Amino acid sequence: MNLLQQRKKRDDMALYTILAVLLGTGALIGLTTVSGLSLADREAKETARPANMVVTTIASPSCTDCFPLDSVLASLASQPVNLEEHRTVSFPSDEATGLISTYNIQRLPAIILTGETDKENVRSFLSSIADVRNGAMVWTPPQPVYMDAATGEEIGRVSITVIRDASCSECTDPSNTIAQLERMGVRQESLTMLDWKTSEAQQLIGTYALTAVPALILSSEAGLYPPVVQAWTGFGTTTEDGTFVASMRIPPYTELPGGRIRGNVHLTAITDAACSSCYDVGAHRKILEQNFGVRIADETTADINSASGKQLASQYGITAVPMILLTGDTKAYPNLVTAWKQIGSIEEDGTLVFRDVGVMGTYYDLRKGTVINPSSDSAPAGS
Repeated sequence: MNLLQQRKKRDDMALYTILAVLLGTGALIGLTTVSGLSLADREAKETARPANMVVTTIASPSCTDCFPLDSVLASLASQPVNLEEHRTVSFPSDEATGLISTYNIQRLPAIILTGETDKENVRSFLSSIADVRNGAMVWTPPQPVYMDAATGEEIGRVSITVIRDASCSECTDPSNTIAQLERMGVRQESLTMLDWKTSEAQQLIGTYALTAVPALILSSEAGLYPPVVQAWTGFGTTTEDGTFVASMRIPPYTELPGGRIRGNVHLTAITDAACSSCYDVGAHRKILEQNFGVRIADETTADINSASGKQLASQYGITAVPMILLTGDTKAYPNLVTAWKQIGSIEEDGTLVFRDVGVMGTYYDLRKGTVINPSSDSAPAGS
């Protein structure tokens, strides 16, 4: 073999070596990439896989209005969970008693979850509804009615007593508040309605120092309902024995001890029949009722050109119409009195005189004799 042939052979060998290295490296990179994708895919599938669980329900069939399980089980079924088994045992069977002891359960009914309860795709949900107990997740009722697992006693029905003034048809209806309690999940043991003048009511009025009726008295079981405890702050008080008490000073109401009806307001509207473009004075009533809860006991209207209209204009220094006057028990509405100082005056005789008529719309200026539209120029009277 001559020198030229030897050199060519060495070059070919070097080329083969380089190609082998490159091919080997590529194969290794490709293998690693495929292997990496496979691992990520397996991890994603494992994360998405439903958690395998066994559900054991401890039922209390004798408690017909105990906290319902259906909504809890429905929420569980909506999660990525594979229920391998769902068993129900009834209290007070031996098996139920054993589970109660094992998982330190105080309230029934209860749900015990075992299996992959710590799987990532269900961990957050389960921790929001259940507690970890002896290696399982255990749900128990967050509020009544429930059964005491130790005694079998049904806990959480509330006795409600309403004291009212049977002669006050316009007074605040306590049934609306009772309906709100029911929407909070409160279950009633009893509902007693008393007129404030009866001896039984008078005894309760003295015991709880009630200052107004309607009044609500709830037995201490109300404290087992977190929504009630939260809502009662600012609405009523709680006594040392846990009784919930509230004098509903929402006008109209009957003030104690005298029995005076508070909150009836009289509205007088002063208008100008010649001003067809003036704002609708009826808008005042809607604002008063909807924004301030004012009860308008009666309403009268006087034209500014009538004798009564002129007399009121002179008495209260009225310079623009339409407008309104409020008399009666306006002090029963402290929020209204506070707001009124920004839009009108409170006279020495207690009358509330509305003066900022421009905020309502077009009005008639008595001093200028012109119709004023706050959003445009003035126009002649009668337009």
